[in-house]
Amino acid sequence: MDKPSDNWYVRASSMGALMSKGRGKGNEWGATAMGVIQEAVLMNKYGIRTQIQSKYLDKGIINEPVALDMFYRAKGMDVDSIDKNSKTRRFNDYITGEPDIYINGILGDVKCSFNATTFPFLHDGDLKSLNKSYHFQMLSYMWLFDCSESYLAYCLTDTPEHMIEDDVQRRTFKAMTYPENADKDMSQIEDEIREQVNKEMRFNHIPEKTRIKMFTIQQDMEEIETIKARVIEARKKYDEIYEIL
Repeated sequence: MDKPSDNWYVRASSMGALMSKGRGKGNEWGATAMGVIQEAVLMNKYGIRTQIQSKYLDKGIINEPVALDMFYRAKGMDVDSIDKNSKTRRFNDYITGEPDIYINGILGDVKCSFNATTFPFLHDGDLKSLNKSYHFQMLSYMWLFDCSESYLAYCLTDTPEHMIEDDVQRRTFKAMTYPENADKDMSQIEDEIREQVNKEMRFNHIPEKTRIKMFTIQQDMEEIETIKARVIEARKKYDEIYEIL
C-alpha cells in the first residue's frame, strides 16, 4: 500500500534544516527539522504553501544575475555564451534540487550577502565550518548530478536602489523622533541618513575579487549516505504527521 511520503522529495535547500537535531541527548528531531516535515505535509495534503518574505531573500533573488556573472568571471567562464535563464532540476528516489549553475559539468550556487558584516571576508575554513546548511545543500546537488565537486560563492553586491530608498525612508522617519534631531528639518535628516545607508549598502568601490568568496566542496559518499538515511527516517515522521493533521 502506498504511503503519503512516497511522493515527498526533500528539497536540497531544505536538507541542512532536516539534518539538524534537537537540543539534548537523544533528541533526533528538533523544531527546525520538524518544521521542514510539517511544511511539506501541509503543502502536499492541503495545498498550504509557506511564503517566507524578508529583505534578505529579496536582495538574493533580485541580485542573483549579478552574483552569477561574478561566479562566471571568477571561474573563467565565457559569460556572453551562457544561457542565464537555464536551470536544471533533478530528482532521485529521495531528494530534488535545482542548483543555480550546472554548465559544462560545473556545478555551483551563489549566495548574496545582505551587507558587509555578513560577508565572510576572513573565514579561512571550509564551507561546513561556516554554514552547515549550505554544505548539505551542495552535497545534495552533487548526489543528484553525480558530480565529484561543486562550488558555492558568497557574493557581496550593491543593494537594489528601491531597497536602499525604502531603508532611507524608514530610518528617516524614525530619526525624526530622536531628541538630538529636534532642530533639523526632514530634508537634512534624510540627506544624512542617505549618506550613511549608501556606505552600508553599496560595495562596487571594493575590488570584485575581494567581494566573492568561493568554496569548493568535495563529494563525500559517507555524508551522502547520512542524508539518505535521514530522508528515510523523515518520511516515517512525515507519515505520522500526515495522519495527525
